[in-house]
Amino acid sequence: MYDIHLRGAMQELLPGGQYTPPTEEGLKQYLTWDDWRVLGMLADGRGGEHGQRLLTRNHYRLIYFTRDNPPDVQALFNDEEELQAVKKALGDLLVASKRYSNNWYKHDSGDIPVIGDHDAADVRPLSEYSSLLRKFTANDQELLYVKPEDVNEATPIVQEVLSTERVTQLRMEFPTARRKEVVSAS
Repeated sequence: MYDIHLRGAMQELLPGGQYTPPTEEGLKQYLTWDDWRVLGMLADGRGGEHGQRLLTRNHYRLIYFTRDNPPDVQALFNDEEELQAVKKALGDLLVASKRYSNNWYKHDSGDIPVIGDHDAADVRPLSEYSSLLRKFTANDQELLYVKPEDVNEATPIVQEVLSTERVTQLRMEFPTARRKEVVSAS
């Protein structure tokens, strides 16, 4: 979340909202942008709304997120529909969204090679040996944020959308579990 605020603050601080080009002179100017310079400018209030939020630690609040590993294509489709419904319902309360790439394990050339137990020439990807890894897929996850002062207004809006959409990510039920009754001490 802080990356959104840092990017916004740096756009306020940097001339033209971006770093200098990678020329000889540009690199000299780039190197002047150290932590102390940026912190001083933020302390002087020159970082705009995002800089102020960084200074006061009053960052945007996560209000909704998609699953990073839907179990099947239909769940992926349903998640995307739900995401769009939440975005539409939040309207102007939605101040930021961030799509994160789930790339911590991909079944491609980056798959970890494993040498077979009985034949050193038998080299196969780890995902062929691990049923758990075969189930993982690389999907993007999207996170939606609102201002902290809007959380109380945004929460029931999201809950309303979730109550009308298919929701499995935020609802965990244990049908075989039995509820215990709490006996009052009075």
